[in-house]
Amino acid sequence: MLARDIMHKRVLTVRPETTLSELIKQLSERGISGAPVVGPLGDLIGVVSQTDVVGNQHPHATVASVMTPWTVSFEEDTDIKEVARQMLAKKIHRVVITHEGRMCGIITSMDLLRAFAQEK
Repeated sequence: MLARDIMHKRVLTVRPETTLSELIKQLSERGISGAPVVGPLGDLIGVVSQTDVVGNQHPHATVASVMTPWTVSFEEDTDIKEVARQMLAKKIHRVVITHEGRMCGIITSMDLLRAFAQEK
């Protein structure tokens, strides 16, 4: 099974200037735990998760102040077992999926669990 087979294609992205209160609202409404952070031209500049927000007592702070300023990405034709190996090794819960270097989806650790459960 390949990354493209399990990735989410409709990905919430946020801008670095998004306030944490707005981020929390968006994550809660969609029932997700994180999102890629993109610049003004849609360029991927980081990732932000609920873990980044937990403990921050400043609701007007911005995503830029808590985000992880790097991402792990894989091309869409990568085998999901390789994606899982790298996520475990790097202790991360979401990765960006790309097509010819441009973001086209996202995979979370829950997506991998569901995929592996279906294979059995």
